[in-house]
Amino acid sequence: MKNINILIVDDDPLILTTLKNFFELKGGINVFTEKNPIKVVDTIKRENIHIALIDIQMPEKSGLTVLKEIKEVNPFIQIIMTTAYVSYERIIISFKEGANDFIIKPFESLDEVYEILLHSIKKIERWRKVFEKGEKFNIGLFK
Repeated sequence: MKNINILIVDDDPLILTTLKNFFELKGGINVFTEKNPIKVVDTIKRENIHIALIDIQMPEKSGLTVLKEIKEVNPFIQIIMTTAYVSYERIIISFKEGANDFIIKPFESLDEVYEILLHSIKKIERWRKVFEKGEKFNIGLFK
């Protein structure tokens, strides 16, 4: 795993800190956090984010809206939605809008979250290999 940039978007500072510390201990992951979903698109553009974990229920803006905005900026970013308020409708909408996975809070374990994250990391690494063979198609995501 080399230089994967992850953005965690959640209005709960404890979740931001816990996940950031846990992922950074694993190595090879640069973790960015954002409590304010309104700032997410700027962070995505500035930090070359590969994977975003987004809480659905936030006061300033819905995570589903943030998901749509991210996919408009870069459709290759892997999105993992999180929520404590589970509904079939939210899950279906998330996947229709381009989410790649879904995690229910409270998390069963940090290892479970990491395993889900690893699935997206493996996909990014596989895509990097493909794009290295065809540099003219590289849009910046796989640096």
